[in-house]
Amino acid sequence: MWSRESDVDDYVKDTLKKLGLVKGEHFRQQDASAYLKESLKGFSKTKNAKGGGIPDFTCETLKYDNRVVPVLFECKFSANSKGTFVDRMASFDKDNNVRFDQNAISGYALNGALHYARGILEREQEKEKREYENCIAVAIAGKSPEDIAIKVYLVFGTSSNAFIETKTQNLDFLKSQESFKDFLDNARLTEIQKNEILKKQKLILGRYNRDLNKLMHSHNITAPQRVLYVAGLILSMQSYYDEKYKRICSGLKPNDLDGKNDGERIYKQIEKYLEMKVSDKKKRDLMLASFNEIKKDPYRDEIPKNFTSKQGQKKNPNNQIVAHLLSESASINKQIFAYIYEYIYKEIDGFNAHRGHLDVMGELYSEFLKYALGDGKELGIVLTPPYITKMMAEILEITDTDKVMDLATGSAGFLVSAMSLMCEKVKEKEQRGDLKKDYGDKSSEELINELKKNQLLGVELNAEMFALAVTNMILRGDGSSQIYKGNSFDASIAQIIREFGADKLLLNPPFTFEENGMPFIKIGLDNMSKNGLGAIIIQDSAGSGKAINTNKEILKHHTLIASIKMPPDLFQPMAGVQTSIYVFRAKIPHDFEKSVKFIDFRNDGFKRVKRNLQEVDNPSQRYEDIIRIYKGGLNAKVDSTLWNLKELYVEDTITQNGNDWNFDQHKTIDTKPTLEDFKKCVSDYLAWEVSNILKQENKASLGKSQSPRLKELDEKFKQNGGTWKEFKLEDKFERVAFKKLAYKKSDLPENATQEYDLPALTCARENQGLSCYVPRNEATILKNVISVAANGDAPAFYQSQEFTILQDAYAIRFKDKELNSSQYLFLTTLLQKVLTQFNWSNKSGWERVKKEKILLPIDKQENIAFDYMESYIAELEAERVEELEAYLKATGFENFILNQNEMFALQSFEKLSNPPKNQKALNKDSDFIGGGELNYPLDDFTKESFTQTPQIQSNISTAPFANLQWKEFKIAELFEKIELKKLNSLDTRNFRVTKPDKEHTIPAIVAKVGNNGVMYYVNKNDFETTSNKIVVIADGAVASGLVYYHEKEFTILHNAYTIALKNKNENRENGLFLAMIIQKSIFELFNYENKPTWNKVKNVSICLPIYPASSCKKEQNADQDHQIAFDFIETFIKALQKESLKQVDSYNQAKIKAHKEVIKA
Repeated sequence: MWSRESDVDDYVKDTLKKLGLVKGEHFRQQDASAYLKESLKGFSKTKNAKGGGIPDFTCETLKYDNRVVPVLFECKFSANSKGTFVDRMASFDKDNNVRFDQNAISGYALNGALHYARGILEREQEKEKREYENCIAVAIAGKSPEDIAIKVYLVFGTSSNAFIETKTQNLDFLKSQESFKDFLDNARLTEIQKNEILKKQKLILGRYNRDLNKLMHSHNITAPQRVLYVAGLILSMQSYYDEKYKRICSGLKPNDLDGKNDGERIYKQIEKYLEMKVSDKKKRDLMLASFNEIKKDPYRDEIPKNFTSKQGQKKNPNNQIVAHLLSESASINKQIFAYIYEYIYKEIDGFNAHRGHLDVMGELYSEFLKYALGDGKELGIVLTPPYITKMMAEILEITDTDKVMDLATGSAGFLVSAMSLMCEKVKEKEQRGDLKKDYGDKSSEELINELKKNQLLGVELNAEMFALAVTNMILRGDGSSQIYKGNSFDASIAQIIREFGADKLLLNPPFTFEENGMPFIKIGLDNMSKNGLGAIIIQDSAGSGKAINTNKEILKHHTLIASIKMPPDLFQPMAGVQTSIYVFRAKIPHDFEKSVKFIDFRNDGFKRVKRNLQEVDNPSQRYEDIIRIYKGGLNAKVDSTLWNLKELYVEDTITQNGNDWNFDQHKTIDTKPTLEDFKKCVSDYLAWEVSNILKQENKASLGKSQSPRLKELDEKFKQNGGTWKEFKLEDKFERVAFKKLAYKKSDLPENATQEYDLPALTCARENQGLSCYVPRNEATILKNVISVAANGDAPAFYQSQEFTILQDAYAIRFKDKELNSSQYLFLTTLLQKVLTQFNWSNKSGWERVKKEKILLPIDKQENIAFDYMESYIAELEAERVEELEAYLKATGFENFILNQNEMFALQSFEKLSNPPKNQKALNKDSDFIGGGELNYPLDDFTKESFTQTPQIQSNISTAPFANLQWKEFKIAELFEKIELKKLNSLDTRNFRVTKPDKEHTIPAIVAKVGNNGVMYYVNKNDFETTSNKIVVIADGAVASGLVYYHEKEFTILHNAYTIALKNKNENRENGLFLAMIIQKSIFELFNYENKPTWNKVKNVSICLPIYPASSCKKEQNADQDHQIAFDFIETFIKALQKESLKQVDSYNQAKIKAHKEVIKA
């Protein structure tokens, strides 16, 4: 057992000697070369130390690619003064990021080693001649030779996340130059590591961006100005080097701004930098005109007086977000500059310094642009996510010899991705030794500089976006030489496009342009070289009828190769549009006898929540696989658990009409319904009905006074000396302590996942205030408490199940005893009365609420009457049970045993086969029928539920419904549209309510998913109503094509219509059956951009069960006109309802038993 840190040092020194390394020759202890010492100046681990820091050991003799790679060691003894083991290897924050505060870097081996390594690389960036591109950080901690840990990290940048842990756990890699090379060869970043680093960096930068956004908003800088500010300020921070890497111009730092005309100082620095970087004066002047905003407002050069910081020093006048960076008074421009320099520039520059590993700049910079632009409306643009620009560039197989253009450049995301691929190809050739064969004596750096200068073309009309595009390319090592401001359709620009002679074209045109932007792809293809490839991401409607004229012209001269359907929320939160990628081959007229590839990529593995991405289903793998599927089709070598290629890939011909370019128009599906379809249909409808009873949202209960039983309970309570008394809330309740979580609601899933499985509380009114899910680790798990919203309308809920608290809420519990659910439910109702006075402007924090008084029932001994509470809740539950029993009786389901006909109906459905001719339709994720919340378990039943006795099965061929078949009918053959009109001129703000009351009793249907389409209730005198009809939802991004059945009186508010059978009245059973059948056919065909209007829907075919013609006359119950087996339909649905409602009966019996026990007690 060691006793001090020097023992660890001796162990390391002996280990290095055993490897053949000589101290002073191969490694140094507490020492370094003069160059390394100079690089470490200012990076001591001690807070107030002057000069530089020195690692415990250094090794500077090993090289990789002819460059020295310094190895820095930090050693720690993992025991405290009392001999208790304390792990001194590493310290991480709550998000599992390495800490770099003073305590961490001085107290832990890994934190200290990475601190030194990042410091060296930061200094290297400031030098005219750079010796180091990478560092190795070695962390060693333990308490004996037998109990020692070694971690080895490759550090490739100065960012707080620009390093990776290697698999090496010893020092053998230092033995020789060969072992060192093998080590670094194996330490190259894998795609998984790149994605993990990128995820972490996005989270880190996202936090900084939010604060920066707040800082700039507080100084009245608009969203478009914010983006330009960031671009301009980052340009002013850049140093300029000549071809020999001699520094000509140093970038600005915060200390260079003195509060006197800081905006002008920044602007002049940008101007100076652009003079050296951009040779075209016209382009420079255009950019400077955009950056003029930085110096335009003299107020931003003044020192504000209205900020005081809790983080900064006393009387610090700077905004609290930057007060810890600036102790002295600073202008608004300097405050913004200082924050960007410390948290944005250093982070992105710290990654960009090492080009060979990870071009993370594009993703991070675009993330900021997206955040600052808000919903995209202020600049009228929609930026393409970087992972999409990369995917499209890979689909076109861009190489180092290609010439690539983008005629609606935006922020240059496509050109950045193309440039990255081109540079990678050059490096690959260099590694294979093919560079000289293809390019003679030119170096890879020369070739990369040439392709950036000559092989990329961008055109952008918007002045601000033009400035951002040029800036974006400059920050990635030029590439801005051929980015032009102008209109792609002007003659002068068209000539430039022609002369450029592109091989590849990438586009996301303005969606507000004529024909959705398709003319951009046409002019690009028309001016490309023959056999060139183009890819455009555009609204689906461009390929289904909105751009027919341009599409027809394109097909006369060019070939559509592929159409890839993209996720519907791809551009959220910027613009909710349905998009596809179209891939073309230029100058080859389309052969209409050849197939086009149609691919469904709606499930890309991401879930998009506000400004964040959540990885829910292997997105990294999916984005690799989609390239394979594009190339290999059904033969693509991809993971079958992720992809069902037969469902997601189709090859089909198109017509000359230019309106059939989308996946949904070519995918073939079987519209014959399944047992699962009907199970969902029935259970969802019953769930909606029963939940309305439990919530008392039915017309019969409206305005109902207290029941006789509850009146009797109250009278007995009073006769026995019971009364009500006021108590201060803080005397009877206490706030439950919980650990604050670092998550943001916008970053969390709304549905549980394997990792995010714990419901989290916010101030929401719906779903008990539980609006998202978090991981269980580090969360405070609560149960059997009352939750209170600390914001908004202050709803309170009893929480019987496990949950935690995320934000804007807290939990309280009774002080003196553990209460049961009935007691807490009673108290929650009383508490809600107290909370009615609180709202958004009068927040309901516990410190306020606890001073309020609450009325509680007490007995004659002045004890709180908990027995009364339980009895009261039990009586209420008993009333609900009676209503459920009345519901079951009214619907004819008092007996849940299947009769023989119902058994035959279920088995006959199983035998239905011979599907009809398939329709071309869109494969959406799921079917929606009915909806609504369940207040009790309503589990799916299984096919085993229908297993019958051998005697019944043996007679199936002669039983009712024995020989059913499916037959297609046009919807218009069987149904007609029913018009429901408004009866009065209505004020839209007052005629509808979200919950029924005495005046508003009629459910009103809108474009809603779930709750049977009901969102509002209206007055019967204001609308025509109907009942026992089918409703089709005709609009909505998700709801389009949903179909609901309504048995009771309802009306249509908007975005829906009603249909009815022509020659037969619907009843409950055939209404549910037909609603599901219609949805099965139309939901797959229509969407938000191709709405299911009656004129379209009536021509769609549906499948219905019929009796064969030979037996039709024998079957008295068959529909004689259409041979439709309505008797089977009704029997089949009744059987499914019985199976589903068994759960309701079980719920009833359990509640009745509990009620009797309470009353008896």
